[in-house]
Amino acid sequence: MEYCSLASGSSGNAHYLASKNTKILVDVGMSAKYIREALGSVGVLLDDVHAIVITHAHIDHIRGLRVLARRTSIPIFIHRTAYEWLRPQLEDVPYERFTFFDEGNMVLRDMQIEAFRVPHDAFMTFGFRFTDGKKTLGIATDLGEMEDQALETLSASDFLVLESNHDENMVRMGPYPYRLKQRILGEMGHLSNARAAQSIRSIYEDKGKLRFVLLAHLSDQNNYPDLAYMTTQAHLKEHKIYAGRDLQVEVAPRKHPSGVYRLL
Repeated sequence: MEYCSLASGSSGNAHYLASKNTKILVDVGMSAKYIREALGSVGVLLDDVHAIVITHAHIDHIRGLRVLARRTSIPIFIHRTAYEWLRPQLEDVPYERFTFFDEGNMVLRDMQIEAFRVPHDAFMTFGFRFTDGKKTLGIATDLGEMEDQALETLSASDFLVLESNHDENMVRMGPYPYRLKQRILGEMGHLSNARAAQSIRSIYEDKGKLRFVLLAHLSDQNNYPDLAYMTTQAHLKEHKIYAGRDLQVEVAPRKHPSGVYRLL
């Protein structure tokens, strides 16, 4: 399998992953032009993509969906509730283009996909586990808490893309209005650096499969890449797990592709 973060953060999110016979976009939160160019920078043509999978309907995850839906014939996988919310934008897209999913398993060509709900203040937000039968990749961003079901599903991951959105003290001391601070820090908000680090440790210790973590969806105002990395590294070290030896930890770039990771 291959994976590339095309963009990651509050300004827009998009992931590309591929197995031998399947190419998938997870979220298209940047412009259609950006998505096409970002894929091209890693040697992938937009016309070769087999599916767009949507985690939820917040703008930083669907910004490019309308144009991509109108200008390509790529099938779109989305929860029905999110589709109904976005329907005014998608009325001119044939209904047959959409595949509606819920929690559980689905198969796309040679890729098996498990969808699981995560707590977030959007209609039906999902994380996913993808496998080609050899390697497994988990994606979970935009979640206020790491619930047991998500933890269990992600524990099979060889490669994990996990939200590490903010430093809690930066949020509390920062300029955001009180209500927004409570949203970010709440159970339906975003995963902090500390809670992301705890989740990574739990996943690593559960099945011992995890070998690579990409910290994603960092806040531009309430986090720094080095701080997110150091928080995870320090927490793992406290539990005798060493970044760089036991597993690799990196941070997804905000506004440009990460480059392609190959799961061997």
